[in-house]
Amino acid sequence: MQYSYYMKNKKKIGVRGKMTLFFTCILVIFAFFVMYVHFIATPLIERVSEAELKLYLTKAMNMALESAVGDNFSYDDIAQISFGESGDVKLITTNSSKINELSVLVESETLKNMQTMCESPITIPLGEFFGFSVFSGLGPPISFNAYPRGEVQCKFLSDFMSAGINQTHHKIYASVDATINVVLPLKSISVKMSSEVMVCESIIIGKVPDTYLCGALRELN
Repeated sequence: MQYSYYMKNKKKIGVRGKMTLFFTCILVIFAFFVMYVHFIATPLIERVSEAELKLYLTKAMNMALESAVGDNFSYDDIAQISFGESGDVKLITTNSSKINELSVLVESETLKNMQTMCESPITIPLGEFFGFSVFSGLGPPISFNAYPRGEVQCKFLSDFMSAGINQTHHKIYASVDATINVVLPLKSISVKMSSEVMVCESIIIGKVPDTYLCGALRELN
């Protein structure tokens, strides 16, 4: 009787020990998985995605500027120069409606281009996830999609520089600042990029008022 009771308790203790060992192993594996995701997988996805998305955003801004400005765009589309009786520059005015139109077009086209580019999934070779350089670039690609949301601001800048006696070189630039928030697996990241492109220029013959000759970029409005 006592022997039977002893064997029954021994079996119960053995089952409890196996269950405890099983759940301990599960917890250890889960802990290692969490550490792997936190210290290896997530930084890898963030690093590769950020580099890819910066490339996308640069292309998106340049394509938007090219589409908005185009080959038919000229200096006279933005700036008009009025001369006084002496032949000196009396007034330089800007076409605010045209500037606003171009700014809105660049902003919307940049977001549209970015959205289109992100339709192609970002891929990372499986070997990259092992965390060793020897496996870099090896294995089948792991693909995932990025979902961009953000804002783009475009402004036009004006730069006056002396180009000789009574000659002034006037350049007009388009400056684009974009901040894109992208939802990725395991994490969301924010990508910021800026691009500045000269859209037109002109040599002004005649003395330009000192109020314009600031020697630095100023925003057109």
